[in-house]
Amino acid sequence: MPDGCTIGALNMDEKRYLFKNRDLVYPDFKDTTKFDDEAFLVTGVNIAVGKPTGASIGINKHGVMMASSTVLISQDPPYDDLLQLLLREAKSLSEAVSIVRDDLDSGSKYQWCNFVISDSKKVGIIEIGNGEMVTESDVRMAVRTNHHLKLPTSKLLESAPPEMREAAGSLTTSRYRLQVAFAMLEDAKVLTDITQMLSSHSEGRGFDSICRHYHPNENRYRGMTSYSYILESLESEDSPEYRIHVVRGNPCESAYQTLEIDFAGTPAEKDRLVSGFP
Repeated sequence: MPDGCTIGALNMDEKRYLFKNRDLVYPDFKDTTKFDDEAFLVTGVNIAVGKPTGASIGINKHGVMMASSTVLISQDPPYDDLLQLLLREAKSLSEAVSIVRDDLDSGSKYQWCNFVISDSKKVGIIEIGNGEMVTESDVRMAVRTNHHLKLPTSKLLESAPPEMREAAGSLTTSRYRLQVAFAMLEDAKVLTDITQMLSSHSEGRGFDSICRHYHPNENRYRGMTSYSYILESLESEDSPEYRIHVVRGNPCESAYQTLEIDFAGTPAEKDRLVSGFP
């Protein structure tokens, strides 16, 4: 079940944001989450078999935020498991890059994907495909959709059959969403600039829309935006604050619910966040 996601990260003064619109082919999809002393994460889905596994987006106790997007389905293990490993072990962007590089160098392969990662100093991207990786970093902004910009995979994606892309859509529509997201975030200064981008549409509200709407008579892989997430970190040496803003369904139609992520909280408080997640 490849998803058609728009993911990214943005640093604004003392605040950091990492976001994801999760586009899936299941109209009634309901998230599951995990929250313990090490990490808060939204569970991923093994795109080869459609079963929950690993992590789709999350933040760890070190304030490192991460999210993934599908590029191409294969018979390799789900990248969601790798993202969960990074959330549990990486204390920084550079550590995450090293963990992935060592893992791939050992012979591991994963479904093709993009990771966006944010720590207190930088935002970064890890592109993974066919057992290879390429990285890039920036002090302010990173965005990805459902294709690679650095790895030379465009010809393979152009010729991939629809069932290997599903909700990820065509290379053309993925590129369009990327261009729209970059353009809308270049001058972003406040949280609402991000929510406006995540709520934006093309004329048809389909594969080329960041906020995608279900249409019963369209392509069966079109799907819809099942969830929209924005992780927020308020930087402070003494006591950083973390929260997640989340909408189940299309963000253009509902208000974001804000949930505090307190790693110092009791097990009961962590359980309440998990049980109250929309």
